[in-house]
Amino acid sequence: MSPGPRPTRSLALWLALGWLALCLIAAIFADFLAPYDFTSIDLRSRIQPPLFFGGQGNHWLGTDDLGRDLYSRLLHSIRISIFVALLGTVIGAVIGTFLGFLAAHMGGLVDDAVMLLIDAQAALPFMVVALLLIALFGSSLSLFIVIVGIYGWERYARLARGLALSARERGYVTAARVFDASPFYIYWRHVLPNTASALIVNATLNFPEIILLESALSFLGLGIQPPMSSLGNMLGYGREYLLSAWWIAVLPGLVIVLTALAVSILGDHLRDRLDPDLQRR
Repeated sequence: MSPGPRPTRSLALWLALGWLALCLIAAIFADFLAPYDFTSIDLRSRIQPPLFFGGQGNHWLGTDDLGRDLYSRLLHSIRISIFVALLGTVIGAVIGTFLGFLAAHMGGLVDDAVMLLIDAQAALPFMVVALLLIALFGSSLSLFIVIVGIYGWERYARLARGLALSARERGYVTAARVFDASPFYIYWRHVLPNTASALIVNATLNFPEIILLESALSFLGLGIQPPMSSLGNMLGYGREYLLSAWWIAVLPGLVIVLTALAVSILGDHLRDRLDPDLQRR
């Protein structure tokens, strides 16, 4: 009988789940939880500190350089950042898994071409690729989601290809072939369900990286554009006030760190729970 999880790891997992639940509530109910319009400007209330640092009760997390309520902006920024990261993760997972299965099934030149694309993607600094695409096609929300979506697809492709090659030699795939099942049916009903756990773990590890990528591009002014607000562009706006109004940059930066850390902890837990080799040990 394997020993249970250590108390510190259990505590970290519950804290991570609690934080992610708060972020999800903030993303879904931002319009109801925000006391102010996140774009509302009030120059008479500009650069107010948080309540616990001498601020006023009507802006308990303070205001930015234009008098906008930081609590309201954080709620809507969490919504946009999670939306972009979630869609980007799904796009990358779908593209990578499809190409990985295609390479495993077709073999030959198709397999070589997919592996060449994987190696090329892994070799290129993705930040340079993202900057080039934004420079060529401009900055829009749909294009930005596509750009972050192609980040990390090669990991899914490499993983899906290896898992599919392994699954082809197992009994359930052989039995489906005997009954003359189509390749699509075999991969959809048999290979994918039996490899989904590893792909889900990879997605939880890729999700925080996409959050950080979105934050980095928005910090540089190349990601989410006004009037929309994300954690990254909030951080970018606050960098000029680090000495005089630190909370403008520190609060969104803290949310970025905690969210990425929470998803990483969840991903580690899922890997331990779903990996059969670790379970046997």
